[in-house]
Amino acid sequence: MTSKGNTSKALSGINKRLNTPIRSKKTQSSKDMQTFEVVKNIWEQVSKPPKGGIIIKENPVIDEQG
Repeated sequence: MTSKGNTSKALSGINKRLNTPIRSKKTQSSKDMQTFEVVKNIWEQVSKPPKGGIIIKENPVIDEQG
């Protein structure tokens, strides 16, 4: 009985190790997808012109330094 018990424990351990890379790959791809969505949203916001147009104001602090 002991050898059968040890064999099933060993096989169980191998099975767990074989499944680990698949799970980590799945987790990594979902993280990549989330990162992609964030970058995509930022790009969409940056690439659109501002709704009120571009407003340039004079800044006396910058003018004094220059």
